Amino acid sequence: MATGEFDSILEEIIAGLPADVRALLEEIPVIVADEPSKAILEDLGIETEDDDADLCGLYSGVPLNERSVFAPIETPVSIHLFRGPIERLAGASRKSLRRQIRITLLHELGHHFGFDEEKLKALGYE
Repeated sequence: MATGEFDSILEEIIAGLPADVRALLEEIPVIVADEPSKAILEDLGIETEDDDADLCGLYSGVPLNERSVFAPIETPVSIHLFRGPIERLAGASRKSLRRQIRITLLHELGHHFGFDEEKLKALGYE
């Protein structure tokens, strides 16, 4: 799929989110890359033999429920979406791609609020 089409779908998804969620995303950079870097995969302990990692997204930063007024925030908050893994997981269908981009974006946003993997799975963002 062309890069522009992926980006266009992401913009449509963001535009369709509730206003308060869109406002939050104006403060959190959403960074789209083709694939997760080897450094990211190593930091997460993910080993791949063929460069086809299945990491679709990554939240970087301190979740809201772990922040303290007494500790400075040292890691900037950002959400990373990885085009290749999302497209491989979604397959050829545009509808499936749209669904996977939305799930990945909301999954990573859930980490911002401090949701763990079990909570995100219960919400349907796995």
